[in-house]
Amino acid sequence: MDGYNKWRKKRLGIFVLAAILGLVSVTVPPLLNTGTKYYNSPLFPWVVTGIENLSLSTIGFLFLSGMLLGLLCPEHPWLLGLGTMALFPILSLIEMVVDSSSHNLLPFELFLYMFMTVPGIIGAYIGSFLKRRFVKSNNA
Repeated sequence: MDGYNKWRKKRLGIFVLAAILGLVSVTVPPLLNTGTKYYNSPLFPWVVTGIENLSLSTIGFLFLSGMLLGLLCPEHPWLLGLGTMALFPILSLIEMVVDSSSHNLLPFELFLYMFMTVPGIIGAYIGSFLKRRFVKSNNA
């Protein structure tokens, strides 16, 4: 059972890393752009600013995050890609609890988050492929 618990902790750690990388991937690009329009929000204005200012650099960061995750843990690339956007629905729901007038278009927002998992999933599959193809396993 000890090996199984170690495996679960590693996977949980990688999933948490995926969520953090996804959050950084969305919130950092607007900070790098000088023409960014900043948005107000009850709790997380930096998240709203990131979502409202989506760009190719955001997609690129999500892709690179997925690729890094696929290299670190090649077993479940689709789950890692989903993990890159896992925090966003949670943060939206928290904001809705605080201010019920926010996130009036939540179904569309959730669809956007689902769509934004695609670069992370593709990146994770590529990272997983590269790890399996070019990195020798310790078990071999």
